[in-house]
Amino acid sequence: MSFDLTASPGEYRRVADVALQLGVSKQSVINRIQAGELTPVHRFGNIFRIPKSTVDSYLEKTLVRPMKAAA
Repeated sequence: MSFDLTASPGEYRRVADVALQLGVSKQSVINRIQAGELTPVHRFGNIFRIPKSTVDSYLEKTLVRPMKAAA
């Protein structure tokens, strides 16, 4: 797994920040990373960094949209 050294620090999120954004616990975010639901993720020992684009993509996939009314 590679880490983009040219990316600005604002383009990556800490687990705590992602948990706050998703409204879940930090452990829930880690569980989703380990289950492969939230990828790609960069790991340094036990420190995770999640690209903003990964979080945005995850939110888009899990967003519940209202059903269209029958005509």
